[in-house]
Amino acid sequence: MGNLMFSRIRILSMIVFGLSGVFFMELAQARQTIKVGFTDNPPGVFFDESGVPKGLFVDLLEEIARREKWDIKYIHEDWKILLKKLENNEINLLASISYSEKRDQIFDFVNEPVAVKWGTVYVAPNSDIKILPDLDRKRVAAVSGSIHNRNFKAMTRDFGIQPEVIDVAEAPTVLELVESGEVDAGVINSTFGYLEEEKYRIERTAIVFHPTRSTFATPENKYADLRETIDGYLKQWKEDRQSIYYESYNTALCAVMRDSNNNE
Repeated sequence: MGNLMFSRIRILSMIVFGLSGVFFMELAQARQTIKVGFTDNPPGVFFDESGVPKGLFVDLLEEIARREKWDIKYIHEDWKILLKKLENNEINLLASISYSEKRDQIFDFVNEPVAVKWGTVYVAPNSDIKILPDLDRKRVAAVSGSIHNRNFKAMTRDFGIQPEVIDVAEAPTVLELVESGEVDAGVINSTFGYLEEEKYRIERTAIVFHPTRSTFATPENKYADLRETIDGYLKQWKEDRQSIYYESYNTALCAVMRDSNNNE
């Protein structure tokens, strides 16, 4: 009788242990950690006053993560470092990256764009720089590794203009150098410029160039399911004017337009 009871208890324990193992295995498989790289680039993605990531890209990604049971781990670095981390598969996803054919050779992009940006040139007040040829032989700051840096160099080369491009780590540094007079002009993306220009003694010029689509990217030949999932949500949300995409996009757009109007 004792042996029979012991055997039953043993079998029951094995069943409970086995079911517990299956439960915890399914629980572990249910959540996927996604390492997302970003640099401060409002209104797309940035740290708020509390040090919490915010912005259009964050809103969309957090909603997808909630539905797909992802855990998002944000990695904040300078842009050039993030590009290298993405290339080396040290992060799964890079937010707010502009597409180019050259980048497409080393990264894989989500097909649906989140936003469109273009390069903009800023100068100090009362600067003589008004049009593109005025930048010849001038010192121009731009974010190292950025698409607008590359496009600016290509554009000036095509027009036979030879500015001295000063590479810096982040967009705020570009505007700081323009304000201090250490450079003659600065190149940054349009949305960041509209939001941040009032904080500096600088002026936006009429020199704009190369609109680019901004979206998410993964390391080449990796995380196709991740891209497809994000792509699917973006397509779905863009068809619904009441979706989180338009809600967040309009919030970001209003912030840009409000700050732009304040500086007219």
